[in-house]
Amino acid sequence: MASIVSIAPEIIYDIGSNLDAKSNQNLRLVCRKICSAIESLALSRIVIDVNRGNVEYNIRKLQGYATRSTIATNYVHTLIIRSLAVGSASRLERAQRFVQTNAGGSIVEIGPPGTSMGTFEEQSTLHKYLHAALLQLNRVESVEWFTHFQDPAWAFPTVTEYLSNQRVPNFSLNLEGSCSSAFDLELVPPLRSFKVTGVSTVSHIPKVVQRLANIIAKSPHLGRLHIDATCYNSTSESPTLHDFFVGLDISSPLPLKHLTVCNMVVKLDGTTLPHLQSLQSLTIHHDLASPDSPPSEIWNTLEKEAIHLRYINVTCSENALDNQYKDVSVPLLAQQAKTATSRYWNERRRRKRLEKSNAAHKAELKALRADNARLQGDLDMSRKEGLVKEEDAKAVIDCFQERITLLTKERRVHMRERVQLKRKCEQIMRLKARLKTRIQKQDSHKRVFKLTTRGVYTKQARAMACYLASVGTAEKKIGETIKTIGDMIGVEVDRVMSSRTVERAVLESGVAAEVQLGYEMAKSDKLTYSSDSTSHKHIEYESRTIAVRVVDYTKPNALPEWKSRSLGIGTSTNHTSQTQVDGLRKRLEEISQVFNGSPLAKREGLTFKIDDFAYKLIGTSGDHAADQKKSHTIMKEWKLDVILQRLGEEALFAMSVTRVVALLAPLKASQIEMMGGYDVWNSTSEDVRARADVDIVREVGRQVLAGMSDKDRERLTLFIRTGCCMHKDLNTVKGGDKAMQAFWKETKKTPPILLANKDNAAVLSVSNHALEPTAAERRAAEVSKRGASHATMLGGLICRNKDKKKGQQDTYDWYMEEKVGNRVPYPDVSNTRYGSHGEASATLIVYRDHFIRFMEFVRDAKDKPGLTNIEQNFMNAIQDIPTLTELCVLAMYNINVSRPFMQHVRLHDNLMDLGPFFQKKVGFLKAVTADPTRWLHPDASHTDGTLDGRERDPWGNLVMETVHSVMRDCPDLEEAVVAFLKGAEKIFSERFSDEFIKGGDIDRLATEDRKELYFSSTNDLNEGGPGSWRLGQRHRPSETISKFNAGFISRRNTTAIFHQTVLSSEEDEAYLRKVARERDTQKLQKQIKEAQLAADAQKVVENRDKNAKRQQKKTTRAATITETGKVLVLEDAQIDKLNNEDLNRQLDWHRDNEKGFPALTELVPLKSHMSVKADRVRELKSAVKRYETLQEAVPLPEHAVNVLNDDGVVGSNQDDLYVSDYEDNMV
Repeated sequence: MASIVSIAPEIIYDIGSNLDAKSNQNLRLVCRKICSAIESLALSRIVIDVNRGNVEYNIRKLQGYATRSTIATNYVHTLIIRSLAVGSASRLERAQRFVQTNAGGSIVEIGPPGTSMGTFEEQSTLHKYLHAALLQLNRVESVEWFTHFQDPAWAFPTVTEYLSNQRVPNFSLNLEGSCSSAFDLELVPPLRSFKVTGVSTVSHIPKVVQRLANIIAKSPHLGRLHIDATCYNSTSESPTLHDFFVGLDISSPLPLKHLTVCNMVVKLDGTTLPHLQSLQSLTIHHDLASPDSPPSEIWNTLEKEAIHLRYINVTCSENALDNQYKDVSVPLLAQQAKTATSRYWNERRRRKRLEKSNAAHKAELKALRADNARLQGDLDMSRKEGLVKEEDAKAVIDCFQERITLLTKERRVHMRERVQLKRKCEQIMRLKARLKTRIQKQDSHKRVFKLTTRGVYTKQARAMACYLASVGTAEKKIGETIKTIGDMIGVEVDRVMSSRTVERAVLESGVAAEVQLGYEMAKSDKLTYSSDSTSHKHIEYESRTIAVRVVDYTKPNALPEWKSRSLGIGTSTNHTSQTQVDGLRKRLEEISQVFNGSPLAKREGLTFKIDDFAYKLIGTSGDHAADQKKSHTIMKEWKLDVILQRLGEEALFAMSVTRVVALLAPLKASQIEMMGGYDVWNSTSEDVRARADVDIVREVGRQVLAGMSDKDRERLTLFIRTGCCMHKDLNTVKGGDKAMQAFWKETKKTPPILLANKDNAAVLSVSNHALEPTAAERRAAEVSKRGASHATMLGGLICRNKDKKKGQQDTYDWYMEEKVGNRVPYPDVSNTRYGSHGEASATLIVYRDHFIRFMEFVRDAKDKPGLTNIEQNFMNAIQDIPTLTELCVLAMYNINVSRPFMQHVRLHDNLMDLGPFFQKKVGFLKAVTADPTRWLHPDASHTDGTLDGRERDPWGNLVMETVHSVMRDCPDLEEAVVAFLKGAEKIFSERFSDEFIKGGDIDRLATEDRKELYFSSTNDLNEGGPGSWRLGQRHRPSETISKFNAGFISRRNTTAIFHQTVLSSEEDEAYLRKVARERDTQKLQKQIKEAQLAADAQKVVENRDKNAKRQQKKTTRAATITETGKVLVLEDAQIDKLNNEDLNRQLDWHRDNEKGFPALTELVPLKSHMSVKADRVRELKSAVKRYETLQEAVPLPEHAVNVLNDDGVVGSNQDDLYVSDYEDNMV
C-alpha cells in the first residue's frame, strides 16, 4: 500500500505550498524525505518577537542566522518583526493592554520613546546579532514590522537600512504599538507593495502621514496599497486618502492595481483619480462620512472615470453605496462577465482552427520548397561534378608531365651526389687512419678524474653516488663501480669512494630536498595536501604529498605551475587522525628548522613556519576512509585558528597603544575571572598563559573576520576536501556488487553457488536437508560467501597468489601458453589492484572453457587425483549459471565504465576539471539502467555503450562478444545488470561525487578561482610511497626510514635540478654537509622504535583494563542469572507485581536458557525492543509458557540450567550464537 513517503517530492512540495507555515513546520518533522521536499516552504518565514521573557532565545536565534549555522538562512523569504524592545511585554500582555485601551483605558509609557527596560548589554548584543543576521538574509522579498513604543533608537535605522540595501519590494508597517513620531523612513526603498496600519495611533498624525506619502511618492512601480488609519471618528486630524496622494506627480500616475482603505475618509478628486486608472480591485472598510465626498458619490465617480473593477469589497457606514453596488454592479458585471466569457471561447476556438489550417499550409509549402531546393541542388551538383572531372583529368595529365621532368632532373642531381660521396668516403678513411695513430700515442697518458677538492668530495662526485644509489647499486659497490666505469672509458679515478661517504651523500641529498620544500612552500601562495597510510610488519607508515605552485628551475622566467612534492614516508604510533596530523606538524617543523637555518633563506630573506603551511593550505585529498575525513576537519580547524591569530595580530598592530589596552584589558580580565581569579592565573605555567594570550588575539581576529564581506571571508577560509577517483570507482563497483547480491534475495531467485571454506564445507556436507538445520549448520551457511567477486578471488589464489610459494602460478602460465598460444596473465586480485576483479571476470568469461580444462588438468596431475576445497569451489563457481551471470555483469562494467573512467581521470590530472565528467558518468549509468540493450544487444554501438563513447579496443570487443554468446545460458542477466547499475549509480552519486554537490565548496567558487586551484585526481603518489618502502626493505633490510626518505624525496621532487641551479654556492654545500652529519649522529631510527614501544605498552595497559572490566561485568551478570534461576517466577499474578529490575533479570535468565534450543522460532527479544513495563510483562509470560512446554518435553535439571564455561562465565556451549543487547557498529 502506497504511503505519503512514496509520493514524488514535487507533489509533496505542491501539497506544502497550499498549507500555512506552521503546518509545513509540523509536516517537516514526519520524515527526512518530506523534510527535504518542503524544507524551503517550512523555513521561508522568520519571526522576531523580543520581549523581556525571551531575550536570550532571540539572541541565540539571530546568532544562528548571523553565523549561517542554520540552513534556514538560504530559504527565508518573509521577515516579520513583532517587537525589538528588550523590556517590552509579551504578546499576551500586549493583547490584554490593547483590549483595555479600546475599552476606554490608557497606555502608560514606562520610559521615553526610543528606550527600553532591557539592560545595555542585552540591547547591544541584540543590535549586533540583528545587524549581522540581516546581512545574511539576502533572499527576503517581504518585510512586516510591528512597531512598539519601547523600540530602541537603533531599531528604525537598522531596519530601514536593511530595506534599502536589500531593495525589498514588499513592506508592511504596523504603527499600532504607539511608536514615537520621530521615526525616520527616508531609507525605505521604492516599493511594489506597501501596507500601513495604525496611522491614527501615533502622535503628530500629519507628520506621519507626510512621511508615508513620501514613501508612496518615490515608488513609481507601486501596484498594491493598503492603508488602515485605525480612526473610528472623523475629526480635523483624521487622515484621508487625499492626504496620501498630495505629493504625487499627476503626469506620472502610479500603476495601482489593488487599493485597500480602512477606517478613513475616501476622497476621490483630481489628486487621487489619476493614480486609480489602472485599478482592478477596491476594498473600503468603515469609510468615515465626509461632506466633501459622501460614500454615495464613490460609485458615480468610478463609473464616470470609466474605471472598470474586477473586484469590489465595501463595508461603509452608509448603505447608499452598498445598495447601489448590489442593485446595479453585481447583475451588470455578471452579465458582462458571461458575455465576455462566451466571446472569449468562441474566438479561441476560431483561432485554433485558423492556426491548425495555417500550420498545414505552411508545412505543405515548406515541403514543396524543400523538394524544389533539393532538385535544384542535384542539378547544380551534377554540373559541378562534370566540370570537376574535366579539370581533374587535365590536372592528372599535367602532373604526369611535371613528374617526368622532375625525375629527369633528380637523376642528374643523384649522379653528381654519388661522385661527391665517393670523394668524402676516401677523405674519411684518411682521417680515420690519422685518429688511430693519435689514439695510440695518447694511450700511455690517461686523464685523471678527481673525486675530491682540498680533501672534500666534489658536488659532481656526490651527485654521481646519489644517482647510482637511486638506481639500486649497493652502497658498498658504488666506489668500485665508479672506478670500473672510469677504467672502461679511459679515465683514471683517483680514489674509491667508501660506503660511509655514499651514505652521507644520500643524506645530504635529503637535506637539500628539505631545503627545496621549505623554499617552495615559503614562496607559493597556495598549497594542497594529500596522504595515505598503510601498515608494514605491524607498524603504521604514512606517505605525505603536497602540491605547490613553483617555476621550472631550468626556465626561471616561466610562470609558476602546480607541481607535486613528496614530504616522505613517516611512521605513526597508531592510526588515529590526530596522530596523523601531529606527525605532519612534526615533519613540517623539521623542514622549517632546516630551511630557516640555511644560507638560501638568509640570501632570499625568506622564512617558513608551520603556521604558514596552514594559512596557505586550501584543502586536502585522499581516499574516503573515516580517518582521512577527520584529519581534514582537524586541519581545517588548524587553518581557522591561524587565520584568526593573524587577523588579530594585524588588527592590534594597526591600533594605537591606548586603543589596544582598552580592547585587551576587558578581555584579559574576563579570561582571568573564568580561570578562577588572579591566584589561579599566577599559579599557571608560562605555556598556559601564552596559549591564553593567543586565545585573546584570536578573539580579536574573530571579530575582524566577522566584519568581512561574505566573498572575502569565503576566499580566506576556503578549505576543500576531495577524494581519489580510483577509490571512487573501486567503491562504486563494491556498491553495485552489493546491490546485485541483494537482487537474488529480493526476487527469490536461485543465487550463486555457496563457496564455503574448508571448515564450513565440512559442517555443511554432513547436514540432513530433511531435518531442521542445527545452529552450527546455520552459522556455516551464513558466514560462507558466494558470487562473482569471491570467485575471482579464488581464481587469484590459484593462478596468481601473492605468496609466490603457493598456488599453481607457473603451471597456469605454461598451460595457457600451450593451449591458447600466448600467456594469459591472471589479474592481480590478491593485491587488490584497481579494476582487478572486473578484469578477472572478463578473463574468466573469455577463457572459461580453458579454465575448466585447466582445473581438470590440475586434478588429474596430482599423486592422489583430486581438488582442494579452494580448487573445487573455483571449479563449481565458473560452471554455475548465477555466478556466470555476475561475472558477465562485472566484465561488462569493467570494459564499458571502469576502464574509460580510469583512463580519463589519469589523463585529466586536476580533479577540479572533472565535475562535468562525473555528471556524465551518472547520466550514463542511468541511461544504461533504463535501456540495458546498450550492452546486451549484439549490434549495440560503442557510442552509446561506453562511458567515453570511443571505440573499444580488441580485448573489449572480445569480452562483449563472449558475453553476448553466453547470454542464452543466463536468463537473469538483464535484471542483474539493472540491479548492479542502480546500486553503482546510487552510491556514486550520493557518496563519491559529493565534491561537486550543488552549493558545495567547489560549486560556490567562481570559474576563474576554480581554474587557479589544483587537486590531484588520484592518490597514486601516496599509494605508491609505502610500496616503494616495502620494496626497498627487501633489498636493504637494515636501511632506516630517514635514510630511505633522503633518497626517496630527492628523486620524487627532482631535487638534483634544484641543487644544481639554486644551491650553487659553497656555503650551501657546507650547510648540507653539516646538517647531514648532525642527523647521522641523532639515531632517529632508535627514537622511532622507542616511541612505538612506549605507545604499544600504553595500549597494552589500556586493553588490559578494558578486558578486566569486561570480564568483571560478565562474571557479575553470570552470577545474577544463576541466582535468578533459583527463584524463577512462573505465576502470572506474581509476574504482574514485579518491578522493572526483577523483570529484566527473569527475562535474561529465559533468554540464556532458550539459546540451548535452536528449534525455537520465538525467543525473548532484546531489552532495547521492550521500552515499557507492559512489554516486559507480556514477554515474560510468553517465555514462562515456552519454558513449561520445554520442561514437559525435555526435563531439565532442577538447579543447574546454565553451563559454566572454563573462564567462569555462565552461558551456553555455543558462544557464537550469543546475541548482545547492544551492537557496536563502529568501524
